[in-house]
Order: sequence, then C-alpha cells, then structure tokens
Amino acid sequence: MPRLFPLGIPLNSLYDMISKKHILLGSLIVGKALFGLAQDSRPNIVFILTDDENVNTIGCYGNNVNTPNIDRLAEHGIRFTNANVVHTVCSPSRYAILTGRYYENNYHKDFLKDYPKGKAACVGNSISLEDDRMNVASVLKQNGYNTGFVGKFHVGYHQFLGNNSRWEAGGLETYPKDADPRVDAETNEKLKKNHQWWCKAIGKYGFDYVNGVYAANLRELFNDYLNVHNVEWTADAAVDFIKKQQKEDDPFFLYVATTYPHGPAPERKVDGKYTVSLDTDPSLTGEGVVVKDKALKEKRRIAIKEAIKPGDDRTSPTAQWWDDTVGKIIDQLKKCGQYENTLIVYTSDHGKMNHGKTTLYETGVHVPLIMHWPAKIKEARTYDHVVGSVDYTPTILDICSAKVPEAMKTDGVSLKSVLLGSDKPVREALLLKMGYATGVKTDDWKYIALRYPEDIENAIQKGEDFLGYRRERVAQPYYMLHKQLSQKAANGNPHYFERNQLYRYKMDVKEDENLYKMNKDVAQKMHRVLQQQLEEVIPDRPFGEFVGDHKSEFLHLQETIEFPAFTDEN
Repeated sequence: MPRLFPLGIPLNSLYDMISKKHILLGSLIVGKALFGLAQDSRPNIVFILTDDENVNTIGCYGNNVNTPNIDRLAEHGIRFTNANVVHTVCSPSRYAILTGRYYENNYHKDFLKDYPKGKAACVGNSISLEDDRMNVASVLKQNGYNTGFVGKFHVGYHQFLGNNSRWEAGGLETYPKDADPRVDAETNEKLKKNHQWWCKAIGKYGFDYVNGVYAANLRELFNDYLNVHNVEWTADAAVDFIKKQQKEDDPFFLYVATTYPHGPAPERKVDGKYTVSLDTDPSLTGEGVVVKDKALKEKRRIAIKEAIKPGDDRTSPTAQWWDDTVGKIIDQLKKCGQYENTLIVYTSDHGKMNHGKTTLYETGVHVPLIMHWPAKIKEARTYDHVVGSVDYTPTILDICSAKVPEAMKTDGVSLKSVLLGSDKPVREALLLKMGYATGVKTDDWKYIALRYPEDIENAIQKGEDFLGYRRERVAQPYYMLHKQLSQKAANGNPHYFERNQLYRYKMDVKEDENLYKMNKDVAQKMHRVLQQQLEEVIPDRPFGEFVGDHKSEFLHLQETIEFPAFTDEN
C-alpha cells in the first residue's frame, strides 16, 4: 500500500491526477494542504517601469510635482536614494531588470554570434531575452504564479524595430505611415492584427497575459498618428489583468512598462497644446483605435490640466497624468483584495537629464526606486546604500520562495533583508557597464574606466579617427553603437572621453570635477574594486588591463592612460 498523505490520498494516486507539466503546481497545492493554508500566501508582484525617468519628476524625491499616488507608495514603503541601473539605454537595461544579468552575460544566439565569449562587447540597443526563457516571469510561472505583461517590450525581435521592411516576411502587416486609423479602416485592422502578433510573441517568454503592447518606442509603430503617449491604455490593460486574478487562488506577477516620459517629450507644447500626450485623442493606441471610455478620459485629462497651479514644475501636468495611471492600478489592487500582500516596485530603465543616457554619469544611472509592501513594510523609511537593477530579479525570486532552475543565472543580490527591515549594505560596490566604458560605484565614490579593444586602441595611437553621428570624424569612438545618443552624451559631458574618472558624486552631483589625478589612494582602491567586480561578474569579456591576459598589450599605454600602480598592500 503506498504511503498516504495527511489528506488520505495515496502518493501514486496523487501523481496520476496531474500531468507532468502540472507537477510543480500540484506540489504547491499539496503544500497548502499540509500547512493548512486556504490560499497561496506568497506575495503578488506589480513591477512598474518608466522610461527615461530621473527622480526630478516625482514629488517624494523633493520636487514641486504633484504625484500623490507615487508619493503614497513612498509614505508607506521604502524610498531608495541610491538606486542605479547597470546599463543606461533601453534594451540592455530592460534585459538586466528582467533577468538579473548583465548584457555581457547574455547568451542569445544573435548576441553570441556578434560577440563570442572572449571578445569585448560594444552594446547597441538590441539585447534580446534568451529563448530558454530564463527570466523572472518564466521562473515565477514555473513556480505557480500567473504572469502578466503590459506596455513596452524592447527586449526581442529587433529585426522588426529599425524599419518595417521585414514585417511582411515575419508575419506583420504594413500600412501607410500617414494613414489615420480613425478614418482608414484597413490600416486600423492591420494595427489590431499586429498587436495580436506581438502579444503572442511576447507571451512565449513566460507571460500568461499580454496586452497594451508597444514593441519598443512609439515611433516603431511607423504611423504618424500613433506617435503619441496613451497612459490610460496602459492602465486599462493592467487593471484588466488584476481583475482576472479575482477568480484565481495563485499569486501573480505583473510587469507594467510605460512609454512615459520617453520621447516624443510628453510635456512638449505647440500652440498651448500637449500635442503628444494630454491633448491627443485617447482612442489612439498601439493597437489602433480603441474607443473605450473616451469621453471619461477626455474629461479626466482636462481636470488634470486645470489642477496645475502656476509655478509648478514644467512637467507637472504630464507627471500627474502618469501618476493617475499608477493610482488606477493601486485602486484595482484594493478592490480585488490584493493590495496588502502585493509588493509594488516603482523604478525606471535609466535617466536622461543632461544627456546622461548611454553614459555612466549620475544623470544616466541614478533612478527612482520605491518598494511598497503593506504586509511586510509597516512604516516609511529610506535606504541610502547602493543597489542596482540586476538586484530586482534575485529579490523577487527570493521573496516569492521560488524554486530557481539551475540554468537561471543571475548577477545581482537579493534585497529581501532590506524589505524586512535591515538598513545594512547588501553590496560593497555595484558594477556599471556601457560598451567601452565600465564603472564601479560604492556608497561614496564612483570610478569610470574607458578602455577600447586592442585593434581600436592601436588605431587611436596611430592618430586614426572614427565616424561620428553625422559623418563627422571623431578622435575616439563613442562608448556604444547608438551614435545619435552617444554624440549628445559626449557633447554634454566634458569628461566623456577621459580614460580614468573618479567622482565624489554625493558632493559633486554634476560630476564636474574628475578627482582621479588628485586622489591616487582612492583611485587605486577603486581600480582594484573594479577589477574584482569584473573578474567575478563578467570574467569572459576582456577589458583593458582589468580582465584576461591583456596587460602586456597595454603596458606601452600606461603613460597616456595613467593606470595606477599597485603593490601588495593595495
């Protein structure tokens, strides 16, 4: 006679009742029965990701901006004051967030074809999630979570993003760029079909529910009328997913990625109108025309604009508009009884102030981060130690008690101890990476090193120049392949091309003063910390004298680059 469970069910009979693909789910059900739990007590996750947002558009970070819903998350949660992304352009950053891995550890076949192990990787904006689905959503799904995706993707199918010449071969339909889907029924129907294609394609990465999708930025829709923000459409999709969870006992993970405040600049006004945000037709969405609640949405937009007082920050109307979306998601969690045991994470993929995007300066890496979990976080506090975007996936998997497949490698650390009340540092330093530039950030210092592969370095030493954004010639290549953004970054940051940079970033918030030559002791220590971080996290990618057997190649450059000397005491 097979051994009985406490429920009186023979073990072999239990396994007969469930298919192989439901074994893990069955074990969760048995676990509930064993411990007397009426429903799964693991937390839900709502991960809200903005696009290109620094802390200057959020009230609780000390700004004159009306964002009451986001502020309340901080008033009853943890506001991180030293949160950072490890990559400062959309696609690599989103990859790091969803996987907990640096882009140089990406093993998608296309990435490895361009950058096999042992070769330095000069990243573009086209990093893809791997086909084995080793990402946070897929792993949670394997652990019994219902998973949802809403909003901007930009971590796959890049062949369809640069232009639409490959669309038809890939199953997408093309339409005139100047076609108004409100009057052109054929274009509108094609938009709906394309949206369905994207929902199905994204679902393959581990999402049960996909809706409200933008493949990448708004312009990737290749339609003049749809190059506008529509945060209500995002809210509708998120609310729809949460409503569906009322009928489920399982916990859920919802990833909400808005297009706000990425360009086209939502705060831009023409003839007194917010032409790509508040004053656009709310029926214009990423799937064509959706008329749902149009009159109500128009009324709400008018109310938001009228509520703005003279003297408020110039982005206040659109910031409040987006904040209203966050409020709708929170309200739905409360209506469904899911609010208390839901961890809400609010952050951004990188900053954009002063052309910090594609750099390792604070205006690019420093982002807002708020974590709100009423069941566990009982009072408001700040956390001032350095954390990074690669830490989000390990944190979520940890607090969800997920059984993590051996193939699921992550490079970050869990912040669970912080969520449960610890104020201690979780890491000594955070590695930052942007193509040919690599940095390391501690609670007090930041060191940035610019190192090119040997062939490029030799060309520089011979006096050769390189192609810039508008076909002008530049003395050194940019950090990464996106030349338009890189040109702006280089022009806007005077130390951009300096090989070694050291900043006391809390005291020098604009990073105006490079202290590398003035503080050799700290420079040497930070050089060593960077070397250790690279050897631990990205050991397969050469980087100057830091990684691999490349020191001899750089010895003749020491006077030019001024590498610090090391002794055993360092």
